[in-house]
Amino acid sequence: MLISHDIGAIASISSRIAVFYAGKIVEMGPSEQVLREPAMPYTKALLNALPDPSKTRLEAIKGYPPDFTTLGTECAFRPRCPYAIEACSKEPGLISVGAVHQAACWRAQEILDRVAEPVG
Repeated sequence: MLISHDIGAIASISSRIAVFYAGKIVEMGPSEQVLREPAMPYTKALLNALPDPSKTRLEAIKGYPPDFTTLGTECAFRPRCPYAIEACSKEPGLISVGAVHQAACWRAQEILDRVAEPVG
């Protein structure tokens, strides 16, 4: 097991990835699948925030990380999520979006299918 913020290192040596947010796994699956087709908005935001020579600016994740002393039953990423809907007031847990790919997002399959539109 390797715990790291270095996505390049993780991708080069891991066959499976578990992405954590607010102390919980929010996406898990084969490394290549999770990195190429993220189903959780947080994973997608992390990947969009990576340095890229073709970009002139890094893409920031809006908002602030959660206060761990006040975490409730809603999805912890909800206040920062561009895809948040009313259902996100209840955390979904991990939902299968493929045979071996799971994400903690009510809209994960829509996001994978590229049907989901950001809200607001």
